[in-house]
Amino acid sequence: MDNSSLALENLFVMNSDPDKQINNSDFTLPVSTSLSFEYLIDHIKKAAKESNEVKSTFAISIVSEFEKTPELHGKIHNVEILKNHEALINNMMMFVFPESFWEVQTYAAFVPYSNDLVFSTKKFRDLNFNWNDGELNIDQNSFNIGKTISAFAQILSKFYNVNLNFDFPIVYKIMDPVSGLDKYYKMNTAAEFVDIVPINEIKKLSEEDIEHIKANIYDLELVSSILEPANFEFTGLIAITAVNISDTEILSSIRKDLIEKDTIISFSGFLKLQHKIKSLLKCPGLLLGITVYPGSKEKLSEYGHKLGNSFLMNDNCIVRLGSINESIYDTALKTGKVVVIEDLSKYPNKTPIEIEIMNQGIDNIL
Repeated sequence: MDNSSLALENLFVMNSDPDKQINNSDFTLPVSTSLSFEYLIDHIKKAAKESNEVKSTFAISIVSEFEKTPELHGKIHNVEILKNHEALINNMMMFVFPESFWEVQTYAAFVPYSNDLVFSTKKFRDLNFNWNDGELNIDQNSFNIGKTISAFAQILSKFYNVNLNFDFPIVYKIMDPVSGLDKYYKMNTAAEFVDIVPINEIKKLSEEDIEHIKANIYDLELVSSILEPANFEFTGLIAITAVNISDTEILSSIRKDLIEKDTIISFSGFLKLQHKIKSLLKCPGLLLGITVYPGSKEKLSEYGHKLGNSFLMNDNCIVRLGSINESIYDTALKTGKVVVIEDLSKYPNKTPIEIEIMNQGIDNIL
């Protein structure tokens, strides 16, 4: 198709039929899944034949130990047995993730299209991902539909030479249990150690079937009736790297908030903005103050007012003191530049304004 003739239209449907929603509690992927180390071991066997003697020797030792562990051979449907072979699995994972980064990177391996964890670094575990309750950049229903279509797309690519290029970046929002601040992680997946295996004879599809699937790829029931995905098993392991994109996501969210006038005017909107700035600056103790400035500092005490919260418009500050002359606020208004005071108690030119700000419990201010 010529790109110049391509048109995209989004239809936002309200009051959709709840029966058509795929809730996470009753969602079942229409394909079989299982864990298998066979494809990873094939990769390690190739490394055993390399000219690099150190790498080759290490790979040979892992292959030898794996051969002595029949419990890990073939398809594994019970991941509980992995607890008995943690050391061997960790050694195998060195050929998936560079071991020198295990302390600082968020790596993990899962059974394909499953929440069953095979391996993870400490930093990944510390994030306390909850795949069922985590806040995604898309709703859970869309996520479940996307997983299903992704599985369909891979089956079509491998067995029917049909490439749909279905991909959507998944971002998880996580609250730090200690600081209470938001963090955003993009999930980068790699399927080099996954294979799709037909359970029975592969169904032949006509050109009409293929076109029908492509035209109705979001109709999961229809596509399933044609493709028969239950005849395919995804086996192996999925490698995942969680990349911290908090700064980018939070800045984007703040920009969107500031377009909405209610963000600052409403108290709840103000608190959300404050929370996002806390997360951006990684400062749990940050307080946000916003003052409506009337254009003349002489009229500030008479016409100025706070939005959500303000240190300057506090009843015990400018309302009582009446003037910001020679204060840090006066400097900011005169120069039009940001004023940063790291320690108000050591600020040499304190006016009654700075003293009153300190009385509010503020040690440093921007």
